[in-house]
Amino acid sequence: MHGRLHEEYAGQLATLDAIVFFGAAILVSSTLLAYAMPASDAGVVELDIEPASMLEVLLRASIGEDIRLSVGGPALIRENDEIGECLIAEVHALREGVNPLAFADLNRAFGHVMDSVCGPCIDAQLVVLEKEDNYVVLEVPHKVSEVTNAFASSIELVDADGSRYIVELVLLPAAPPEVA
Repeated sequence: MHGRLHEEYAGQLATLDAIVFFGAAILVSSTLLAYAMPASDAGVVELDIEPASMLEVLLRASIGEDIRLSVGGPALIRENDEIGECLIAEVHALREGVNPLAFADLNRAFGHVMDSVCGPCIDAQLVVLEKEDNYVVLEVPHKVSEVTNAFASSIELVDADGSRYIVELVLLPAAPPEVA
C-alpha cells in the first residue's frame, strides 16, 4: 500500500517538473527572440502592415464606447457599432447641415481607435471625400498635417441613399521624442 502512494506522488512531481520546464523554455525563447530582433534606425519608420489592411481593420473596428450625440434630437452610438458605419452616419448628417461640433466626442473616439490600430510611431489621419467632386467632408483629427514621407490607402463607401465617398487613411511618421 505504501509503494502505491509513493508512485502516485512521483507522477505528480513529474507533471509539476514538466510544467516548470515548459514555462522556463518559453521564457528563455521569448528573451532570445527579443534580443534577436533588429533594432530600427532612429527616425526611420517602417510599417509592419500594409496601409490598406490597416484601413480595413479600422473601418471594421468597433467604436469602443457608448456616445450620445445631439443632432437635432438625441442619438446614441453603441460601443459595438463599426467605425465605417459611424463615419457614413456622420458624413450624411454633415451634408444635411448638422453642426460639426455635435460629433466632437465621436471623432475623439475615432482618434483613440486609430491610435490603437496604427501604434505609437504613426500619426494617422482619416479623410472622407465625396467621390464625385473630391470635396473633403470630414477630417479626423481636424488638423492638417504636412504630408511628406506618408503612407496612404483609400476605400470607397456607399451611403444608404447611394452617395459614394472615398475614405482615405493617411499614415505619417510620428515626431521622434525630444531628448533632454
